[in-house]
Amino acid sequence: MKAIGGIMLVAIALLCIGSAQADIPKGAPVTAPPPIPMAPPPALSKPAPPLPPTPKVRAKPAESPGTWINPDDYPKAALYNEMTGNSAFRLFIDPTGKVSHCQITVSSGFEVLDNATCERLIEHGKFTPARDGKGKLVADVWNSRVVWKMPFATPQPIREGTGIATFQINKLGVVTDCAVKVKSWDAETSQEPCWNSDNMPPLAGLEMRGYGEEPIVEVDMEWSSSFSSAGRDRLMQDRPGYQTRSLLVFRFEVNAEGRMTQCAMERQRGSEKLIHNICSQAVKQLYAPLKDATGTPVSTPGWIINRILRKLGP
Repeated sequence: MKAIGGIMLVAIALLCIGSAQADIPKGAPVTAPPPIPMAPPPALSKPAPPLPPTPKVRAKPAESPGTWINPDDYPKAALYNEMTGNSAFRLFIDPTGKVSHCQITVSSGFEVLDNATCERLIEHGKFTPARDGKGKLVADVWNSRVVWKMPFATPQPIREGTGIATFQINKLGVVTDCAVKVKSWDAETSQEPCWNSDNMPPLAGLEMRGYGEEPIVEVDMEWSSSFSSAGRDRLMQDRPGYQTRSLLVFRFEVNAEGRMTQCAMERQRGSEKLIHNICSQAVKQLYAPLKDATGTPVSTPGWIINRILRKLGP
């Protein structure tokens, strides 16, 4: 997917609803790495238990998995040595919804990152328990991955633009297909499959599509950025043939040094279950500020608009 600017990158990154990431701000202090423990925690050192039978009702995260690992969880030794990678894992969930074991299924290539993945997920992972055909609480497993990535190497440009992820969601709230289209005012539209969209919680999918009996409903998750109130208002206008399930508007300002000094939600409409605040992540990024006619960097105010749009009719 072609990058169209730092603000848009932050917005599009939120399309991976329910995924766990560890993003470290560029200004994070880098200190000498502490001694690496010689032995992992007991839950990691035990052999993986046998896979339980597939239950009728699967275990589901009780909260967004993206909250289980935070930027501060990036191991200092990995940060100091610029280690990055994806740690794919399998969590074993007991009948109470607690994580009883974590197994790395595909290593990041760095044991320190893999160990941190399981340590944090065992500590913070919470699930709604699985049930068998008789309604009895049973064990289950859950698979996903953690993306360990360093901060942006260079400041990201600020541009006006729009990103759209088009989801096909079935009546159970499960995403069956998804594609991303990104468009800025000075860049062509590009399209590619959504990253990690299979981890979207079904509850979010149901809120996005609505609770109906249609086998498949098409839903657009739209992110836009504008530097003018007129542009903001235009991007908020109803789209013919679509129902607005959620509208969120954020006001921001990037100073001449490329830091987002202000970010706050300005407006909200629609389902309260689809409310999320991008500011906590957006303020950690470094941006390339706009310049005036003399080439001097200047502060840049603007808006980010997020809409969930349900397509009406066939």
